[in-house]
Amino acid sequence: MANRNCSDGEHLTKNGKCCDQCPAGQYKRTDCDSNKTTICAECASGYYTATINYLPKCRKCMDCSEVNNHMRVKECTTKNDAVCGCVSGFYCTEEKCEHCKPAKSCALGSGVRVQATHTNDTICDPCEDGTYSNKSDSVSACLPHTRCEDLGREYKTSGTLKTNAICGDFISHCHWMLPAGLWSGLVLTALILFAVVCWRGKRKSYKAEKKEKAFLKPPFKTTGGGSISISLMEMFPAAPFPQLQPLPQNGHCQETSNVPLFNPDDYEVSCSTQNSVDSYHPITPLKASVSFAESTHTNGSAGYCTGILRTVSEPQEDEWCGT
Repeated sequence: MANRNCSDGEHLTKNGKCCDQCPAGQYKRTDCDSNKTTICAECASGYYTATINYLPKCRKCMDCSEVNNHMRVKECTTKNDAVCGCVSGFYCTEEKCEHCKPAKSCALGSGVRVQATHTNDTICDPCEDGTYSNKSDSVSACLPHTRCEDLGREYKTSGTLKTNAICGDFISHCHWMLPAGLWSGLVLTALILFAVVCWRGKRKSYKAEKKEKAFLKPPFKTTGGGSISISLMEMFPAAPFPQLQPLPQNGHCQETSNVPLFNPDDYEVSCSTQNSVDSYHPITPLKASVSFAESTHTNGSAGYCTGILRTVSEPQEDEWCGT
């Protein structure tokens, strides 16, 4: 009779022999006999063996199909089966998760405290004061009410367990700010208009003064590019001319004469070069001239003058004694 006690890693066959087992990821293709040991083979794709075995074929991997609300958590290998889970809103009814069951949805006014896990359903709790839940699902928790005072707004509708608070208009603590702002704008506008009017008036005055100076500026130019300014001194009346005495009949016209033709002190003009002209009045310079009366021929001599008369007149061409 064959030995019924086999060592670890061996398998007792129907013939009563102890044959070697196959490692994980393989299966038994041929039993052992007196001439050969156990023949093993690798598992094909989609099949596996997780432990040492003496199986005639590999086990089929689990199918994680979306049709059954499954999702693949871990891929299948020749040594490990696939691991499946349930999509959101479902949970597994057993550890192997061959079936998925819809998770519990929390009602309005209640929120999810613990979402559904691999094998546990959703746990819901009623919303506390100051919170609300306006959704009925298996994932949403209670939310806090909006604090309108933090936003500077008034409460239009207070929040409930099922609805959020609704805020109204902004809270205004300074009702005088609007009229004060309007008055400030009006004052600022008036100041700007006043400044513009003053500036335009000053500009017109400056232009008029500039034109007056340009008009009074003499049309004289110095060699250095500056203008000549002529200032008139205080005028005094000329001294009366002395009575002229007739010359002797036999006298000749002489260039030298003791009688002054004009007194330099009678007319005094001061000239100075300045950048601007304080006053300008055109003055026609005067020239002292001597007019001679014509005489008749005496004893056949010509060029004699009968008399001499001193006058003040405009500059003339040189005058000669008549013959």
